[in-house]
Amino acid sequence: MSENVRSRWIERTKNRLSWPRLQISLILTFTALCAFLTSVLLLRIDVTSMAVRYPIAIAAAYVVFLGLLRVWLWMRNRSLDLDVPFDLPVNVAAPDTSVGDSVFNFGGGGDFAGAGAGGGWDGDAPMPTAAAFVSSPSGSSSSGSGGLDIGLDLDLDELWLVALAVVVAIGGLLAIFYIVYAAPVLLAEITVDSLLAAGLYKTASIIEPRYWLSTAIRKTAIPVLLAMALFGASGYLLQAAVPEARTVGEVVRSLGQ
Repeated sequence: MSENVRSRWIERTKNRLSWPRLQISLILTFTALCAFLTSVLLLRIDVTSMAVRYPIAIAAAYVVFLGLLRVWLWMRNRSLDLDVPFDLPVNVAAPDTSVGDSVFNFGGGGDFAGAGAGGGWDGDAPMPTAAAFVSSPSGSSSSGSGGLDIGLDLDLDELWLVALAVVVAIGGLLAIFYIVYAAPVLLAEITVDSLLAAGLYKTASIIEPRYWLSTAIRKTAIPVLLAMALFGASGYLLQAAVPEARTVGEVVRSLGQ
């Protein structure tokens, strides 16, 4: 009975939230900025491995994310206009909408980008042949004045590594975007649990209180851990393709040379 009542409160609170996905998106925007600044700071203290730096940056940003959720709860609960069913009777004849643990299914890949090499030729010069794209033993190919001049630092195997890194990173982004998708349930649950813990519901004594933080972690830990693993793997693949690169920007510049 108690879980059914809690589920009704969560469902009704979810339906009364205003723009929950937009609110979570704004929170995640600040979170992403924190991840970026953390990565920059780690790079400045000579943590050059992207496979190490990216997961640490995401972990630090996750702490900020939980802190911003606490600020959101404080701002929402501080106003008494919570749109929460304080007087919902236990025996309300409402559909039994259970809100259990979500099943996380992810896939996809990231936003790392690259650019190919280019060149130019005179209008009277012959069109370049396939041989013009083959590097010479010294590692570069060139033509005479007005001819095609292309130098590729990456061979085909390395390009495949970069492409795989892109796909893996997109999976990490999709894991994060799942939190946006699940925002209505996430915000409704932490709202209800925070009010239950504070004893603000009239029938709260019939339900075992749950602390909002444990609910937030339970709902978001899996996608965040998955994002950490995927972005770490993406960073490893990028540095396997371009060992001298320390950032995504350096990989892009290497591709464009």
